[in-house]
Order: sequence, then structure tokens, then C-alpha cells
Amino acid sequence: MAETLLYKMGMKDILVLDDEKKILQTVAEGLAFHSRCFNVITADNGKDAIEILKAFMIDIVITNLKMLGTDSYGLKEYVKKYHPTMPVIIITARGDSVA
Repeated sequence: MAETLLYKMGMKDILVLDDEKKILQTVAEGLAFHSRCFNVITADNGKDAIEILKAFMIDIVITNLKMLGTDSYGLKEYVKKYHPTMPVIIITARGDSVA
């Protein structure tokens, strides 16, 4: 399920989702630089991300716009329905995508 689960009590939890391993790792490592402020949890597909959202009290989601087999819109709709106050940041490397 989650490739990385660095859990420290009382800290904010960030879920990072991307199907490209190198991008996922880069974003997670960049955020981990500030690990004294929050925990970073990663997933490489939407199904795992939803399972993580069901199991943990996530504070914010950072997700890629387009991924194989899924996209951020489905995840965003899930979050909107079940976690309506949770912020979702959608990122993309594509210059032609509109969020």
C-alpha cells in the first residue's frame, strides 16, 4: 500500500500521489526536508491513495493531474465527498493540461 509511512504523533500528515516513481520520490524527499513539521505518506496509484485516506487522518493531499488508470479528478471527488475540508493540491508537468 503506502511505500512510505513515517508517522510521528501530533504532526500533520501529507499524502503524495504520483504514478511516476521518480517524481513521487522527488516530491516526497523535498517535503521530508521539513519532516519536523509533518509526516509524508506516498502512494503510486489512486486505489492505494483512497485506502490510505480510509485508514489515516490525512491533512492534505498532493496529487498528479494525469496518471495511468486514474486521474486526480476521481480522487478529488472522493475527497470532496468524504473529507470536504481537506485541501487537495493538483500538480502537473504537462503544459497543455487544464485543472
